[in-house]
Amino acid sequence: MVSNEIHKAYFARVKGDFRKCPGISKDTNELIVSNMIYCVSNIDAFWECADKEDLKFEYKTKAKESITRFKFKFYDEESN
Repeated sequence: MVSNEIHKAYFARVKGDFRKCPGISKDTNELIVSNMIYCVSNIDAFWECADKEDLKFEYKTKAKESITRFKFKFYDEESN
């Protein structure tokens, strides 16, 4: 059976232990974030998120609304 659905998975290295964020599901270790996202550096592949009212002036026209679902896989306490 062929499905027309496409799923993508990205692995990201994040600073800090996001499992401590408010709103994370204790059952699934999943966090859903609704925020504005914008590219700080294409060369370094560095992106940031901010609430709409907290966006820096230079990113107000470039930022896009984003809903991201994070699921915890591994945390290295030593390197944070």
